[in-house]
Amino acid sequence: MPTPPKVGLLQGGASALNHQGEHRHVTVLMTDLVGFTAFVEQRRDRHAGDARGRPQKDLRRAVVPDHLRLDLRRIDAEMLAEMNAKPQRIEERACAQHALGRYLVLLNNDTIVLPGWLDELVDLLEADPKIGFVGSKLLFPSGRLQEAGGIVWNDASSSNYGRNGDPELPMFNYVKDVDFCTGASIAVRTDLWRELGGFDERYAPAYYEDTNLAFRIREAGFRTVYQPRSVAIHYEAVTHGKDETRGIRRYLVENRKKFFERWRDVLAREHFDPGQELPLARDRGHRRPHV
Repeated sequence: MPTPPKVGLLQGGASALNHQGEHRHVTVLMTDLVGFTAFVEQRRDRHAGDARGRPQKDLRRAVVPDHLRLDLRRIDAEMLAEMNAKPQRIEERACAQHALGRYLVLLNNDTIVLPGWLDELVDLLEADPKIGFVGSKLLFPSGRLQEAGGIVWNDASSSNYGRNGDPELPMFNYVKDVDFCTGASIAVRTDLWRELGGFDERYAPAYYEDTNLAFRIREAGFRTVYQPRSVAIHYEAVTHGKDETRGIRRYLVENRKKFFERWRDVLAREHFDPGQELPLARDRGHRRPHV
């Protein structure tokens, strides 16, 4: 769980821990201990001893339900120094090296997840060993659809399929292969992540690293799949802003060029002109017979 300086947003990210079935063993790794500490201090104030002198709750219990495990022991001084020296997505890569489970779930700090969010991601990975990458349905805070899987066009531009649509429409509610899913809420097989080296540092500090990972996973013979039953509200651009000429957002244009050069042949062979053949592009239907 990346936790850059917008500490208030941690409330939503941590709420994910309350939406899990007790049959899951979950290890939570947060990459910014300074941000995490500030958040815990806020929570501690709320859980301070009452007038009858009952003891203050354990700090971890203020954030994490009893049936889950918050593992901060592996975030030692050396690891913290490594992560603090790297941008957000590369922090995730460093943090992921210490994950113990079969599946690695990456969740932005600017998200609020709905009940069942994690189970639906993991169940899909467990149902098909050829699925390597699963992404959630993303909603705007207004309740409108933000993304039902991502589309990459042959010029390396991309679209969030269904953006601003009604998230309950049938076209947005079936499991399907997609070009990519935005990395705000995704699950990847841990062994596959490590085999591929996680996010490519060439796309640091942000943008196209999730898309590039989805393409590399497909290149390795695995599927990238959208799971509409896993739902997260995503406060898009809260962390990085919207201005593409300054700050981290400026890397959007630069990294698109890198992505195009890396995948030029695949884009020409398997992807459509921007905005064309949407019914096929939305679920990688370029190989299906059509008229």
